[in-house]
Amino acid sequence: MTLEGDQFCSYRPKAEIFDLHASDILELDKGYECEVCSSQQECKTIKEKPILIPSPEECLTGRQEALQVSDHHFVLGTKTKPPFPPGMEMAIFGIGCFWGPELLFWKEPGVYSTQVGYAGGYTPNPINDEVCSGFTGHAEVVRVVYNPEIVSYRKLLKRFWESHDPTQGMRQGVDEGTWYRSMIMVFTQEQRDIAIESRYLYQKLLFKAGLGSITTEIRPASEFYYAEEYNQQYMAKNPESLCELGGTGVELPDSFE
Repeated sequence: MTLEGDQFCSYRPKAEIFDLHASDILELDKGYECEVCSSQQECKTIKEKPILIPSPEECLTGRQEALQVSDHHFVLGTKTKPPFPPGMEMAIFGIGCFWGPELLFWKEPGVYSTQVGYAGGYTPNPINDEVCSGFTGHAEVVRVVYNPEIVSYRKLLKRFWESHDPTQGMRQGVDEGTWYRSMIMVFTQEQRDIAIESRYLYQKLLFKAGLGSITTEIRPASEFYYAEEYNQQYMAKNPESLCELGGTGVELPDSFE
């Protein structure tokens, strides 16, 4: 597709790159790649539009086969697949790129295991390239398996809020896209109630600090699709890598825990 006024270069919709049929509106929202000069310079400025989560009909079809990952955590040596030991509970958080947040949570005493994956969208068993195309609806997430006798869900939420900027919508820092959105997926009514309470409290603190409105989505847990094996415990396998967590500097009081 060539935009009106383009004479010396053309913009390919990302939907075309991924062999996906999608509306022109969605293609514009997701951006274009210039076949001629994208590697040299930006030859045309496209008016920025809101980044939208695609509808089920606009998403990639995915696959029936799940990605194969190790049964054991690279750092903790514990199980990464159900069934988990009796008494364990689960939490799912979306905090932008999942490498750094997974490290944050596996270091927390009382956390039995962590896994990174994709959730919140429509494409079954997606691969990373598909998620990062914007045409799956999924977010990058960390699933935390924890012992509530040692670490509370409230403490995990405190780590969640303080480790990123939940006011940034469909991005975290320089990472932009629907797959980087802030999200809490809850497994029980109790988790939902606590998550909503924490969002209310943190919003008051953010406003007091002169910051904006929280865009974090709180929703029931849906299907969790494991990310590729190389993405699991990435920061331990690649200690030279950088995936810094960028919080707001605003902290929930210790009394919240």
